[in-house]
Amino acid sequence: MPEAHEQNAVVMDVLASVAEGYAKGGYFVVVDGIIGPWFLQPFKAVAAPLHYVVLRPPLDVAILRCQERGGDTLTDPEPITALHQQFSSLEQLERHVLPTDGQARHETLGMVIEAVGSGKFRLVV
Repeated sequence: MPEAHEQNAVVMDVLASVAEGYAKGGYFVVVDGIIGPWFLQPFKAVAAPLHYVVLRPPLDVAILRCQERGGDTLTDPEPITALHQQFSSLEQLERHVLPTDGQARHETLGMVIEAVGSGKFRLVV
């Protein structure tokens, strides 16, 4: 939501700083979350190789997965649809998309590991 942008920007700054701290300590860091291109700038400042992988399930699958998580998570189809639309065309970053239609979790994980290992999803800063 637009009113949450400032809070989300602070969260991304903190995540990038923490990721950089771990990377400087010699750790391989994976930040798993909803990080749109509009929030990549803090990560681009990290002094470590940066890979950007966007998992893109079909909308119906995204809604179902969110609803199945339960608890205090996002379940309303309207904001899920809006997020899905924001990630549906990433222009120059479209090459960072992995479609996940019909895949089991372990298959998606294997694709992410392969993508990062190949350097194909390296973000040039």
